[in-house]
Amino acid sequence: MKKLKNTSPIFFYFTVFLGAFCDNLMRISVILFITYYDANNFFLNKAQLISLASIIFIAPYFLFSGLAGELADKYQKALIIKYLKFFEIMIVIFFLYSLNSQNINLIFLSLLFMGFQSCFFGPIKFSYVKEITEGSKLMRANSYLEIFTFLGIISGIILGTLFTNNEYLIKLLLAFSILGFMISLFIQNSLIENNSLLISKNIFASTFRILKISQSSIFLKSILVISWFWFFSVLLINLIPLISTEFFKSLEFNILISYSLTFVGIIIGAFYSSIYFSKKWSDSSIFISLFIISILSTGLAFSVELKIYLLYLIFLLFISSIAVFIIIPMFYKLQDHSRDINRARVIACNNVFNSFFIILSGVFTIIIFSFFEKSNYILYVFSLINLLYLYFLIKLYEK
Repeated sequence: MKKLKNTSPIFFYFTVFLGAFCDNLMRISVILFITYYDANNFFLNKAQLISLASIIFIAPYFLFSGLAGELADKYQKALIIKYLKFFEIMIVIFFLYSLNSQNINLIFLSLLFMGFQSCFFGPIKFSYVKEITEGSKLMRANSYLEIFTFLGIISGIILGTLFTNNEYLIKLLLAFSILGFMISLFIQNSLIENNSLLISKNIFASTFRILKISQSSIFLKSILVISWFWFFSVLLINLIPLISTEFFKSLEFNILISYSLTFVGIIIGAFYSSIYFSKKWSDSSIFISLFIISILSTGLAFSVELKIYLLYLIFLLFISSIAVFIIIPMFYKLQDHSRDINRARVIACNNVFNSFFIILSGVFTIIIFSFFEKSNYILYVFSLINLLYLYFLIKLYEK
């Protein structure tokens, strides 16, 4: 396959960063609106509304991932990115109007539109990076992609947490969405199109069609590891502010330090993974890493129980490094074993599984909190479930 010449991927990476940043800043803004405004006139309580907001954002992944994958495989990916980033500006403007009118229904509709936009951007990310990267550099490119993605996620969460004034958040959101569109204009078109691909008019049929991709064991193995990573990542990201509130003082400062160290761990894990797996491939390294995550999760919970802040930060650094270390080669497998004409649909299939595991993570959290009051206990339970999932993966890989 020919690669693009004279293409600077930095515009693509920054577009990815700003997309993740805006997604999370918008979700935090919705949570702040629900938290600080009177919910007595709503049919649901605040906790239920926050859970509903998460479901609304993730719902388009189940409905439209098939269509998103087909469009990304058929048309120029860079052109689709430009349209999506412009659409994002329209969403933010509509969101601004919704907040000013304090209409919860319009706010949720804005969140649904943002989830829709994010859903269509997802299959493009890891398929486009394959098109602009030489084979020997693909592992490193994936590590950059994960770093920029999580930089956006964590930056959005940190700013949303520290600046509780929604007016400032919305101004930031609008400014960064416009910046994202401007940067996307410099992304070069790829050399791959599949004009003969027919786009299904039935979104449910297209989604079920891409799910059949998981029948291939080589794809299923990677997808299940990546999905488990998202299960744990969402769990950990949501636990950090709860742990800071419950066990440590100076809430805002501790959240900032915790998220910052998590990102440092992601950088370390991503770079080390790209170096390690570029030299040799080993499934056993994935299994060992998952086992280590159970040990580190237990240590993290224990350090919180003892209220040893430095130890807590050390465990947080290592656990984020190991988690990202695992998924870089998994994305490489999806990219390397898929074809140019269907790679976006393979990624879309992965996104559907990821979305299901993200929702499963939220359900898991709710169930565990119904039995235990302390937030660190959920890490003890996860450590055990992670070992069971590791056993399941080992058996799957043996087949």
